[in-house]
Amino acid sequence: WSIRPEKAAADLVVVRGRRFIQIVQRKFEDFLRFLLPKQLEDFSKSGEWHVQKQIENQNLFEDILLAIDGRAEGWVTLEQAIIVAELEGSEIKGLIVEGKADSGYLNHEDLERAFIERLSQSGIKGNLVFAHGKIAETILDRSQFNDLIVLKLSHPPKPEFLSRLKSGMRTIIRQSSRPILVVREQVSTMNHLLLAYDGSAKGEEALFIGKYLCQKYHKHISLLVVSDKAEQGNVLLEQAKEYLGDICVSSIMREATEGISQTILEEAKSRDADMILMGGYGFPPLLEVFFGSTVDDVLRGTQIPVVICQ
Repeated sequence: WSIRPEKAAADLVVVRGRRFIQIVQRKFEDFLRFLLPKQLEDFSKSGEWHVQKQIENQNLFEDILLAIDGRAEGWVTLEQAIIVAELEGSEIKGLIVEGKADSGYLNHEDLERAFIERLSQSGIKGNLVFAHGKIAETILDRSQFNDLIVLKLSHPPKPEFLSRLKSGMRTIIRQSSRPILVVREQVSTMNHLLLAYDGSAKGEEALFIGKYLCQKYHKHISLLVVSDKAEQGNVLLEQAKEYLGDICVSSIMREATEGISQTILEEAKSRDADMILMGGYGFPPLLEVFFGSTVDDVLRGTQIPVVICQ
């Protein structure tokens, strides 16, 4: 059919305008990647790590990577890793990444002896190795041979743009294809999990892991959906409830009037949950760097361990 010239011209302006914006956006992304290539990469693929596992007769977390810094306050993560390992029959692979500041500070023999003794007390297999290099990159390199990463949350990603770019924790969360168990000061016995579900691919992983833990080890799980659209939120809630079945002890859909992260933290406290399960970063790397994320906000506010699912 025929198109009026003025409409064709208007459409051409819109199309060219969109193309111009797309070109500028791509050039800007390329420029940032040139400056900060590692910080803007995202290698995580949802569910990739457990595709080959036979969950019916194989444990999900057979190998745990425990990253510590050797200082006394960081050993709380070993206790958390032991709790998981006792359930799963896991082997704990301890890793200390030494930087220039640590040269001569850490006594390898004493640390390794203390580590092995603690594992022996619980009847768990494992070892401790020392490595040199960049902390986040070394952890990521080793993680591909393990099923779970356990980390101490000493420095949560800060809200400022430059701080987010420099955050090693953020880099690990962005690039890891394995779930990450982040520990603050408090160890969890994993008796009551709060599952924050958003329907994303990474949210589906949180749902999968939550069901696995609760079904296999008779743990309690509370389901939370936070949405700014009530109808959509209720649909997600019903889908997740159907998947979890009878193991779901409670479920709630809350509108995001106070912010998603604040709502998650409030629900965890009010339901006396001792661990939070949630999906990893949902925004593309550039948007997440500029605007932050719910994951970072939860990590800054939590006192209980958080499992970030990929």
